[in-house]
Amino acid sequence: LLSSDDVTAEATFRMNTKWHDDEIIWSANVVAEIVGSEFPDEYVIIGGHIDSWDVPGSEGAMDDGGGLAVSWAALRVIKRLGLKPRRTIRVVGWTNEEFGDDGAREHFRLWGSGEKNTTE
Repeated sequence: LLSSDDVTAEATFRMNTKWHDDEIIWSANVVAEIVGSEFPDEYVIIGGHIDSWDVPGSEGAMDDGGGLAVSWAALRVIKRLGLKPRRTIRVVGWTNEEFGDDGAREHFRLWGSGEKNTTE
């Protein structure tokens, strides 16, 4: 991003999966942020989920890897350009979106509802 070089990357992954109906599996959100210069306790939250449901039309990496990649890229561009946002910008890769938004729920349980620091 923001580079004049044409770069092509290719990766191959091998994965083994197992369905866990009868047990709780621990997972974690991935969080990065740029702290606001004027209102550090007010947040702009962007992101996407990092789990996927591989069914036809929802091919894993694009559910919601594309949305999350754009969110991370936005943060990277802001940082690279040396911009100083007034409010804290937080990018979150949510876990367990496919089965009830547990990652988002846990994030807001830990960080508060944010009602006092939100705007419409």
